[in-house]
Amino acid sequence: MFNLKVLITFICLISIVSSVSSQYISSRNILSQNASSQDISPQDISFIYKEPIDGLKLYTTLLTHDYLMIWMAFEDEDPECMLPYFHLRIINKITGQTNYIDLNYTLPAEAVCPINIDFLPVANNYILLYYAKTTNGIKGKHGMIINYSGEIMSEIYLGNADGYVALSNEGFINIEKPDEKGISAWHWYSSPNIETGEVVEHNSGEFHVPNLPSYTLVDSLNFNLLDGGFGFLYILKYDETKGSPVTKDPNLQYWRIYVSFLKVKTDLPTKPSLLYETTQKLNNITLKSCTLTYYHAEGYICVMTLNNTITNNNNS
Repeated sequence: MFNLKVLITFICLISIVSSVSSQYISSRNILSQNASSQDISPQDISFIYKEPIDGLKLYTTLLTHDYLMIWMAFEDEDPECMLPYFHLRIINKITGQTNYIDLNYTLPAEAVCPINIDFLPVANNYILLYYAKTTNGIKGKHGMIINYSGEIMSEIYLGNADGYVALSNEGFINIEKPDEKGISAWHWYSSPNIETGEVVEHNSGEFHVPNLPSYTLVDSLNFNLLDGGFGFLYILKYDETKGSPVTKDPNLQYWRIYVSFLKVKTDLPTKPSLLYETTQKLNNITLKSCTLTYYHAEGYICVMTLNNTITNNNNS
């Protein structure tokens, strides 16, 4: 889970191609853990970062348009855990200047064992650190807005502990996991105030599973939309204990998948639309991802796996 190497070389390769009328600059960024001097061209710009705190190990990295963010952590005896501290290194990809965030805050145990913590750049000079925390016996997801100097600017409650947090061009959103009734609450927040770091809730609402009494919600998936909004997929399975025992319809759809869209600057998601259905008695359906297609057509590509070891017959 942790990388044992603490010496990280960040290389920004810049090649310049000249023509009669114009000059083109193309660049790509490479994070290398074992780059040597012979791998670097004289035209390349390289920055070498060495962790100053003994014992910190590389946990993960995040590349943004302007920065390379390096998350360092102390290992715990349990490989599924880390010690309750947050250390982030933010390297400017152009200048190589490094900001060191060593947060003066001890994270709650439920955030670090097992690891239930992550961060998201939400605006220039601000990140959102979000994690699980129990308050009055209720486990939820909490967040902190932190500036690049490591100062905690504000704290917010986001929702239940298993929520989905994502960035949009209108701030960021938290979409909760559906409850037993198939209701998933969402809360849309503004980007941090450029001076105070404060965020405000733009609006909130709920996704509702289609009202089909004979079906049970099995799983759900959230994904980002091109316009900055969000999509919500529902997997429903026919529950034979709720269906009619008298007749067996050969066209009965045992599995159904629906989708709703929450567009930017709207308060209500769209009515769920049927995306997929099958008469096969599958073991399960697992949604893997939904991403924007970058081909000539507009839309999204959703990947799912169908596990089928059940044979439909008259005795089934």
